[in-house]
Amino acid sequence: MRRIHTITKFRTLQALCSLVLAVFFVSHAVAQEQGPQDSAYPTVRIVDPAKVRREPTPLLRIGLAPFSLAGSGMERGLYLVEEHKLQDRLQIILGNRNIHPLFGSLGDDSGFGGGFAFSTVGVTAPHFGFIGDFHVTAKKYMEANGGVRFRQNERIGEVVLDLTAGYKLRPEEDFWGIGAEPGSPRSNFNLQERSVRGAMEVRHSNQLRSGWEVKYSATSIFAGEDALYPSTGAVFTGAALPGLEGGGELFETSLFAEYDTRSGSTSPVRGFYLRASISSVDGVNGSDFSYWRYAVDQRFYVPLGNERRVFAVRTLLAFTDTRDDSQIPFFRLARLGDTQTLRGYDANRFYGRNAAAWNAEYRTDLTGGLGAFAFTDFGQVFDRASEFNTANFRVTYGGGVQLKTKKSIVLRTYVARSQERTRLMISFGPTF
Repeated sequence: MRRIHTITKFRTLQALCSLVLAVFFVSHAVAQEQGPQDSAYPTVRIVDPAKVRREPTPLLRIGLAPFSLAGSGMERGLYLVEEHKLQDRLQIILGNRNIHPLFGSLGDDSGFGGGFAFSTVGVTAPHFGFIGDFHVTAKKYMEANGGVRFRQNERIGEVVLDLTAGYKLRPEEDFWGIGAEPGSPRSNFNLQERSVRGAMEVRHSNQLRSGWEVKYSATSIFAGEDALYPSTGAVFTGAALPGLEGGGELFETSLFAEYDTRSGSTSPVRGFYLRASISSVDGVNGSDFSYWRYAVDQRFYVPLGNERRVFAVRTLLAFTDTRDDSQIPFFRLARLGDTQTLRGYDANRFYGRNAAAWNAEYRTDLTGGLGAFAFTDFGQVFDRASEFNTANFRVTYGGGVQLKTKKSIVLRTYVARSQERTRLMISFGPTF
């Protein structure tokens, strides 16, 4: 996270203090209700407690002031929880297998947040129901989707059909220019997207899936809300940056195939993963965009001696090919520079028509749920094949520690180094 506000720290400390006070008050009340306890060693008082001065000193009163405020806040909070039965309602929500809490960010530099996802498939009907999700962050990033799903529940030959509508808000998206050597200053823009999507997915076997998707999206671009950097519209003009003025309306059709032999999808120790997709994108209602997009995501994992030590490698490829001398909106260009690609560079540091990136990691378990890892990333963006060369490669490296359960990686803290800077990063979930 790029910024942590002081008020957030204060509220966290206040909550911890309130919790301590609440535990003390409850235990004290319980002791009073139970009354004096018999003991083989009776208490012998040296001083009469009624004659002892109980008023704190002025210095002590000042020191206890924050805790007094926290205690009163806890008291009011507990009253509201009891009055509105929030504890019972929360237990009902979290105990419902059709509702799942969401935690984390919506991409690099989007801030920490949370939300929920739900599905009524199997509740309203055996194979049909409503689905949706809502996620918002501290930096006002938001994604919301809702629709219907049909699911045929046989494990092999399973078919899932979705029809959903969505809204996406990203008010501080960074933009540095296009190409391997962007010479423009850092800027930011506000992206808002409304979409309607239909998708079908078929599970052919335990390892193989394929699918088809159609999507209409209307994207609007506004001035960025990060006051530290200029708005992208102030640095570029619409002619120099397709899609900057007016955004764009797009209709795209995609096909994908996925082959997965990993031991687990969130913290694998062995296996292979491959996803390949092809998309046809066309502008509608006057948007002059038309292109093909190809993408490949390949990963493999090899245990080194035992499953406590793993070597993992990933390859990401993204290519676009315009039709009839058309254009690609800048907000749909390939990007490098985030917790998934070049981790030592700022978010979205490099934009280009094509991108290639590789990640390599050595992971080892230390003790219990704590592990360590070392990594290196390299990659580049390019417009034409002739620009793909060793001079344009960007390299990052680093390492850190991670908290994990038996099934997944919960949190990663690490240092990443590049030619431009050193970054201390925290991410939720696995990198790959």
